Amino acid sequence: MNSRKQKISDLDYLRHLKEQHDFLKSDIAQYEDGKPHFGVKIAGTLRTIFHNTPKSIAILPSLSNRHGIDLHFRDRANPFVNDEETTCYMGFMFGYRILASDHFEAPFFTICDFETYWNSPVFKEGQVIYTRRQVILFAANKHGGSHVDPEIPAKFLHLVNGSGPKLISEQCGEEVIITRVAYEAGVQVSLMLEELIPELEKRIRI
Repeated sequence: MNSRKQKISDLDYLRHLKEQHDFLKSDIAQYEDGKPHFGVKIAGTLRTIFHNTPKSIAILPSLSNRHGIDLHFRDRANPFVNDEETTCYMGFMFGYRILASDHFEAPFFTICDFETYWNSPVFKEGQVIYTRRQVILFAANKHGGSHVDPEIPAKFLHLVNGSGPKLISEQCGEEVIITRVAYEAGVQVSLMLEELIPELEKRIRI
């Protein structure tokens, strides 16, 4: 038996990226059809695309960097009020479907790189601040996106047990923060991949 490992090529990474894009578009459609629990599946896909672990390398942004393509994201500036009473959600178009890229063209959005976007605060409750990375990885790793943990960390408990803040959405009624954050990130990433994948196809030998 040949026990040698075979390193996957950039062409393999591109194939996986296309598959993840298909998953993302399908789950976004389910979410927009009034099934907000698909937000955790979106989070699982975003984790596969972006999150490095000690034993695995995420598809992006390393693949795009190797081929000279910089990833750019749009995010809100960070006007959080530094007090113990303020609760603030840093969403884009919460309460509505995000149907086109022009939703991200508002002048109060800034252009940033992946690390800034991934680690940007998205929700503040008193002195506790949650980043996009924290919320998406919690949904993926512990709340059903990829795994279900037997215990929910106290910091996230009230965000998922119905006692935490909710957003009102036309298509989903009441939404919890974690699914909305994943949905909004998923839409922006899907729009980005529509342009990125054809460009990668040009630069990677097929």
